[in-house]
Amino acid sequence: MKTVKLLMLTLAIGVFFSACQKAQEATEEAVEDVTEAAEDVAKAVVNVWESDATISKAIVEEGAAEVPTAPEGSATFAVDLADSKLEWKGSKLAYAHNGTIDISAGSVMVDGEGNLMGGDFTIDMTSIANLDVEDAEKNAKLVGHLASPDFFEVEQFPTAAFAITAIDEGTGMVSGNLTVKDQTHQVTFPAEIEVSDAGVTADALFSFDRTKWGVNFNSGNIFKDLVADNVISDDIALSLHLVAK
Repeated sequence: MKTVKLLMLTLAIGVFFSACQKAQEATEEAVEDVTEAAEDVAKAVVNVWESDATISKAIVEEGAAEVPTAPEGSATFAVDLADSKLEWKGSKLAYAHNGTIDISAGSVMVDGEGNLMGGDFTIDMTSIANLDVEDAEKNAKLVGHLASPDFFEVEQFPTAAFAITAIDEGTGMVSGNLTVKDQTHQVTFPAEIEVSDAGVTADALFSFDRTKWGVNFNSGNIFKDLVADNVISDDIALSLHLVAK
């Protein structure tokens, strides 16, 4: 009888230690899975900022600069609203949203020697659209938030504007007055410009600090006590493809 009890006790101890070993192995696998997931998130964050690193940050100067008048012999080309495109991108720590916004009117001026020397554009803030959120309800919620007083107050300020003030042919830098929410500051950014008899094409990729125009929602530089996950980058990136004919 004692031998049987001893055998049963030995078996029970063996089962116990086997269960403990399996539990430990399961825990180690779970930890490994969590670690790999964390590494994936970290890589995703790095990729987001690496993509943004190629975007030139516009130089912002307080207030507006003088807009040049059309010289004698200059030509005016109307912006082709169908072929022109303005895209935006906004970022948080681990992800970003992107979309489009319409240019509703605009024209550029070319002097007698074929150089772009001015232009002005109207941006339809009511046309803000998101391209990366597939769920219709969530998409509408995001766009509604962008249109709200937290961001661009579209109901009160339905348009934004940009007017060229200077172009440096040597460096390709373009300066202009950017008006958002009735606040105007001069921004300078690089652009690729081509002028021909058929018209003008221009491409630019840059970001600007939204807080300079009073768009302060969840800015880490404005609200110092925000949890990191809630911080939204101050920089809004814009990609512009402009065609004027």
